[in-house]
Amino acid sequence: KFTGAGILFTALDADGLRHVLLARRKSGVWSISGGKASIRDADHQETAWRETEEEFGVPLDRGTFLFEQRYPFGLGGFDWTTLVHQLPVITDPSVFPNPHARDFHREFTEARWFPISQTPPKTHILLLPILLRLRKG
Repeated sequence: KFTGAGILFTALDADGLRHVLLARRKSGVWSISGGKASIRDADHQETAWRETEEEFGVPLDRGTFLFEQRYPFGLGGFDWTTLVHQLPVITDPSVFPNPHARDFHREFTEARWFPISQTPPKTHILLLPILLRLRKG
């Protein structure tokens, strides 16, 4: 069984245009921080934040929790939750990874902010319904 969680960060620019923070995995797919739950994690939120710290190197402003999207694909034992958090400002993507990141370069090649209407074609399929929801407001 695989249980995991991750976080999609969003923020508004000075003109009120929504952006999302995505990181390119070594496979070329744009995705989010996240990964498999540990037996030490109390819940999916703890998994998502632990993974974010390992991959992006927090301390990172946790922002405001907006919503979560769960994908309980029971068949095959896959269960994934994406948390969506809005940051107060668009953080310079060059801060990812910061010195506290242990796993960024093992997982990703770069991180960038994208306007919600201009996400890359190779964005992870599980993010698509979330991005649609964010576009609608």
